[in-house]
Amino acid sequence: MSSKDYMSGLPDCLISHILSFVSNKEAASTSVLAKRWRYLFALTRDLHFDDFVYLNPEKKSKTSRSFVDFVDRVLVLHQNVPLNRFSLKCEDVIHPAIITSWLLKVMDRGVLDLDLQIISSDMDCPLPSEMFVSETLVKLFIRICGVLAIDKDKDVFLPKVKTLRFDHVIVKNNFFRKLLLGC
Repeated sequence: MSSKDYMSGLPDCLISHILSFVSNKEAASTSVLAKRWRYLFALTRDLHFDDFVYLNPEKKSKTSRSFVDFVDRVLVLHQNVPLNRFSLKCEDVIHPAIITSWLLKVMDRGVLDLDLQIISSDMDCPLPSEMFVSETLVKLFIRICGVLAIDKDKDVFLPKVKTLRFDHVIVKNNFFRKLLLGC
């Protein structure tokens, strides 16, 4: 039996599709395999970020700065790639302005499926109003431990949304009405 590298013979689009099934951190680690693999993870159309992956086992604490830096770098590498799915799970406190900037970048890319889970109870995270004006969004899941608020009082326009799910969210009555009318 001879050992042969069958993966490297696959087209880039197929390798990036395979990489979309693993975490972004694992996909990024494949960039050291060969020069050809260096930026292949940047072609994935699904981005999954979970700050739990950045748990420091010795100190039993999260290193939120490295998580923020990693998400920033991946979003820069993905700036020309349309996104099917963006999933963000934060249990650590990350400044709302950082999360807002990530969401704006993702919405600009025409994301279809947005899964946002901000679990930290210390954080009041107003969501950007642009998140609720999208002609591409089909699936929206929001889990924020607190009151759902947007940064500006604007209209909601989500004509393609088929699945809308809130978990542990308190929605103000006037916003909920706008949300339902806008879907």
